[in-house]
Amino acid sequence: MNQLVFIESGRAVADSLTVAKTFGKNHFHVMRDVRDLEYSDEFRVSNFGETPYDHP
Repeated sequence: MNQLVFIESGRAVADSLTVAKTFGKNHFHVMRDVRDLEYSDEFRVSNFGETPYDHP
């Protein structure tokens, strides 16, 4: 079983691939829903980071 939340650089984090797998969702839909959240630019920069991922 994957751990949903883990510690990285002293911060609790989760990644979208693990969230999708844990909840049985398509990764595309998780990413769409995160993008559709209403939050300030300051919150986005502080709490969401993107990394490249090649879909198999």
